[in-house]
Amino acid sequence: MSGSHARHVALSILGNGFPPVAVLVTAPILARALDVNGRGDLAAATAPYMLAVYVAAIGLPDAVTNVLARRSYFRRVNWLALASSLLGTGAVTFAIVWFASRVLTEGGSPGLGTLTTFATLATIPALLVALLRGTAAGLHMWGVVATERILN
Repeated sequence: MSGSHARHVALSILGNGFPPVAVLVTAPILARALDVNGRGDLAAATAPYMLAVYVAAIGLPDAVTNVLARRSYFRRVNWLALASSLLGTGAVTFAIVWFASRVLTEGGSPGLGTLTTFATLATIPALLVALLRGTAAGLHMWGVVATERILN
């Protein structure tokens, strides 16, 4: 294994290993800071966001990585059109959660529907980050991918 390849593998391991470590550090803090209802509200507010990002970005980073890694002539794709379609997808996802928030948060704390809606606003930047992550991976910019995983 060459030195450059070993460095890329190490960066990938670091980037993929950081999120679980962050969860292990923050979970006890949240468990102590929030009561039972607070933990339930946190889960109820963030679950639609996580589902929305997963569904809206399904396959996107991998598809962009594949296209850029295999076909160098596609590196000049219309990024504005791709980003615009992601913005539209994020807006539609937000609208769906906004309309469904009353049903999704029925029986929860007052203001939980508003909190759920605001949490889902983060779908749009998350989709754009997924696009950038796929681009960086397709261009073999592993340091950028690892940095994104650590910061995200």
